[in-house]
Amino acid sequence: MSWKSAYHRFYFRKPKEDVGPEELVETLTELEAVREVLVRDHDNGYVARIRFFNGEEPEDARDYLSCHLNERFGKITR
Repeated sequence: MSWKSAYHRFYFRKPKEDVGPEELVETLTELEAVREVLVRDHDNGYVARIRFFNGEEPEDARDYLSCHLNERFGKITR
């Protein structure tokens, strides 16, 4: 697997109580640059494994997600 098709892991910490993992998956997969998503429950929110079409580097990917998601999904960390 090349770096361009690698998964990146992100934590969505303390999302709003009415936000479920299904909504996060749906919202992420609607983003143009996102190729695949896997979301699981985590201690304080959700952990998502995301593969991007354009092979974004992790910091660029976090910035991209931050710009396209609102605070309902919680704070995005790596």
